Amino acid sequence: MKKILILKGISQYNVLRYAADAIASGFKDLGCQVKVIGFHAADDFDVALREIMGEYDLIFSFQALFFDYKLEDNTFLYNNISTPVFGYIVDHPSYHHERLSAELNSNVYLGCIDNKHVSYIRRYYPGIKNVFYIPHAGFESKERIPFEKKDIDLFFPGTYTPSLSYVEAINQLPDIFCKTAYKIIEYMQNDLTVTLEGALEVYFNSIGFNCSIDEFRELMVMLLPVDGYIRSFYRDLCIHTLLENGIHVTVAGNGWREFITSYSENLNVISDKGIDIENVIELIGRSKIVLNVIPTYKEGLHERLITGMHCNAVSLTHSSTSIEKFFKNKENIVIFDLNNTDQLPYIVNDLLTDVNKSKEIAIKGCSIAAGNHKWSDRARDILNICCNI
Repeated sequence: MKKILILKGISQYNVLRYAADAIASGFKDLGCQVKVIGFHAADDFDVALREIMGEYDLIFSFQALFFDYKLEDNTFLYNNISTPVFGYIVDHPSYHHERLSAELNSNVYLGCIDNKHVSYIRRYYPGIKNVFYIPHAGFESKERIPFEKKDIDLFFPGTYTPSLSYVEAINQLPDIFCKTAYKIIEYMQNDLTVTLEGALEVYFNSIGFNCSIDEFRELMVMLLPVDGYIRSFYRDLCIHTLLENGIHVTVAGNGWREFITSYSENLNVISDKGIDIENVIELIGRSKIVLNVIPTYKEGLHERLITGMHCNAVSLTHSSTSIEKFFKNKENIVIFDLNNTDQLPYIVNDLLTDVNKSKEIAIKGCSIAAGNHKWSDRARDILNICCNI
């Protein structure tokens, strides 16, 4: 029996704390003995350090907790143990720059939710020896509501930040970096397959500029408002297009009171303060269609997409390499083109009108999620990587 330690940090809407509990259950389903330590107070930190030095077969955390933590002798904590350590990050690596800059031994592993993130880490963070693509899993609702009895037509769960907020952040950059940011935005909007780092590399090549790996990493951190802008721009575009064409959209997450529209009668804001993930899952369970808009994921899956499937909803999303690999359009998922969002209202109207077709898509999507994208599946993936199980 493998003995697993799970470190559970703090996260927005408690999503990653909930996921930590879910993957803990997944490890238990596979016959492992699991101990979970959560961080609520300063004392929890000391408890975690003591446990990390204990006898475990695997230490797991979301967001690569303690990757950059140093002991009094200035050595990295995880370099002082032989236990396999697996960190699972759910954002672009640049959001975790400090942690990933550590020079760690080969007992440390990193999982990413996007294959492009894997490539980026292998090139720009050589201190991380082992990095793997681990797709997101999803959550199941406590109650499985029949499709025809769901009372929310279309639900988008997620934070709203106005694009202008990111524009203001970009405009405060030094002039040369501000100009670089807008050039990168242009590249990324002209070709939706291009990543932030890919656009930066193309731009540097076009002007004949060379920099070191460390300099490139620092520039990527500086240019993260571009990542936020791209995400916000396309969320704005999709939601506005739906509202303007009479589609009723339900949203929940921080910031939605700042969303400006002339069609507010079509927008149902459940909460603009953010609600706990358990309540979000309940809302997804009541929804016929769950919208996914996260254009900065080029070769990955997002949790809301999989959760929508687990909850017997139609997952409506733009494409990515992983989506095309795991799912089939109009059979178990519905894919729209971010370059042609004018078609989005027609797609939604068709799904809401042809209930039998939508119900069939939802059922098939639920079947695939149940068969391949539970947290126990991710736990098995991690054990295969770290413990050869």
